[in-house]
Amino acid sequence: MYSACSFGKLNKIPYQGPGVVNDVAEIFINAMVASESTQVFENLVMQQVQLIFGLEGVAYDHIMIMMPSATQANWLAYSYIGAYRGVFNNVWSDYVSANVHEIGHTLGFYHSLRAGKEYYDETGYMGYSFAVAGSPSKCFNGHKNYILGWYWDRTLEIVPSSLPWTGNLVQFC
Repeated sequence: MYSACSFGKLNKIPYQGPGVVNDVAEIFINAMVASESTQVFENLVMQQVQLIFGLEGVAYDHIMIMMPSATQANWLAYSYIGAYRGVFNNVWSDYVSANVHEIGHTLGFYHSLRAGKEYYDETGYMGYSFAVAGSPSKCFNGHKNYILGWYWDRTLEIVPSSLPWTGNLVQFC
């Protein structure tokens, strides 16, 4: 998804190491998680990741933690703005829009608003997330794409002194 949206400027390079199969490593925690907060569980997982893989903060850009259904209910996913990890509640790790949305937070993005409301913007992934595996296929909204700089080699800034302008507009994704 990111490679297509960024025209090859952001590509996923999966971590490769013992115990990692298809970009996934199972981490077993010897603790009761049903009564714990998601942050307690997340910290236990990160301790195990560092212990097992010896990873330090500079060794990776993004980690996605998928929590089992036994953890606290009524949440979908969360990430830290500008940090490196996203945390998903059970099946929400399967949904493209939730994955791209949470990684968007790690890239520094806040939610995209529509009419001043969070999650109402459906033009890009930083608004509403769909509970569907494999779709929808879209990118970030225009403003966030501009901030990322992925399209600078494909953009034209039009200022009033350059009007009128004629040309073709292209939909990116």
